[in-house]
Amino acid sequence: MAAQALPVPRNEIGAPGRCGCCGSDRVCGKRSSGSNPLPAAHRETPTGSHRVHLALFFRTLESHRWCRVLWHGFRVVNFSVAMGGHCKGWSFVEVTTGLFLVATVTTMFVFQWQHAREGMALRTAARQVMLDLLGIRLRAAATNRSHRLVFPAAAASYQRQWRIGSTYTNVGPPVSLPAGVTVASCNAAGQAITFRPRGNAATFGTIVLRNRRGAQRQVVVDIAGRVRLQE
Repeated sequence: MAAQALPVPRNEIGAPGRCGCCGSDRVCGKRSSGSNPLPAAHRETPTGSHRVHLALFFRTLESHRWCRVLWHGFRVVNFSVAMGGHCKGWSFVEVTTGLFLVATVTTMFVFQWQHAREGMALRTAARQVMLDLLGIRLRAAATNRSHRLVFPAAAASYQRQWRIGSTYTNVGPPVSLPAGVTVASCNAAGQAITFRPRGNAATFGTIVLRNRRGAQRQVVVDIAGRVRLQE
């Protein structure tokens, strides 16, 4: 029995075309089942062949991995061609909403971080002043001379001094406080905390430190020369 000849594919205008599966001048029938994602009218034309090959190419990419269009946190778009020739992914409204939420969370995080950083700077400044006061107390005993720290109001630094004769002389440059922290007030005599060689305080009181947000911390020195922090 003679083998039946395969039909010659035709395009939309009736001219001979190519097979949508293998590109031959005969319809091989391999893609005639329902697994072909494109209609038969497109499968038997040169345009349909290109669509099939493009669909197979993107389906191959899909089978291996997903392509990320944005960095971590965004939707992953499947870089493939679906049944209608559209790409899967978020719509413009969804992407805009996601970007808005990310911007809002980022802004909140930045403000919270700034608040925490300023609070940390204020605590660091208070500990710095306390340690310097304890340090000059020890130097006063070691050198047998009175030492003091001068805290000018609204200043971002303070000055170390020691007594030579009847006057006080600066020791080194002014000591800077952490950024954003200033001396709000010092109620000691002459705005200075002074320690005698025996370790007791000649002038004593409270140093108030303040940051940009108005938060305050206090360093208190009593007549015995004891130094403590206070909220």
